[in-house]
Amino acid sequence: MILGRRESWPAILILGIALVVLAMALKGVQGDIPVDPQWLMAADVGLLLVMALVMAGFTWRCPVAFGIMLASQALLALLMGWGYSAVEGASRAPYSAIQHGLWDYLPGTALQLGFAVAVGAVVVAWLTGPPQQLSAGHPAAETGAGEPTLPDLAQADGPAEAVQWACRVAGVGAALLAQDDAVFAAGAWERDPNAALTRTMALARRVGQGLNSYHLDGAVLVVRWEEAHVVALLATSALPPEIVHQLVRDLWAWEMVVDDPAAVPEP
Repeated sequence: MILGRRESWPAILILGIALVVLAMALKGVQGDIPVDPQWLMAADVGLLLVMALVMAGFTWRCPVAFGIMLASQALLALLMGWGYSAVEGASRAPYSAIQHGLWDYLPGTALQLGFAVAVGAVVVAWLTGPPQQLSAGHPAAETGAGEPTLPDLAQADGPAEAVQWACRVAGVGAALLAQDDAVFAAGAWERDPNAALTRTMALARRVGQGLNSYHLDGAVLVVRWEEAHVVALLATSALPPEIVHQLVRDLWAWEMVVDDPAAVPEP
């Protein structure tokens, strides 16, 4: 969601109040504009159902979202009906106010529909929860009150998966593992591993082989290079150095064979 979880419902509340005030102002100028023909209300319900299916898919979230969307439109219709009654100097019971808000002013009904769709989007986002970046079975890099828990890269199915797991540690932006003609990269370097290796080696050759660190405006690049074996890791400077170097050591443990890129790293 663009809005944070805490801000979403207050924003919806503010939106609903603004729409009620807008509908009251418009109706005070225009008077009654009845919903005609009557089947437009069926189209209203059908559109809400379609939007619930689009946002939630064929899951249990769909009927829940659809019901809440209907209820939110009815609530806004009630508030608008009472608002219209206040402008007209009349008094209506809740049921009559809902009818007045739904049927007697078409622009207000359209505003209610838009409000219901917005509520549905927030509901589906809350029911879905935050996106899961890791698939089941992959070791997660958990960040708690202390340092992140590192994944066991030796358990990866191959070097390609090992660099992907390394990039899932919070604060790691890119990882690269190369030996001879085999190059694997993840994160920011995943799209073009060979180009990433070329740029990394252009920097590493200025210092020479071995383990070296380069600080780049809030980020740190750690490169270990020996002959045809290269490991590089790009991370934020806020990540503890011991975490960065542990990841580099774990990646270095992979002895890649070109004919078998999924070879298991040496213990």
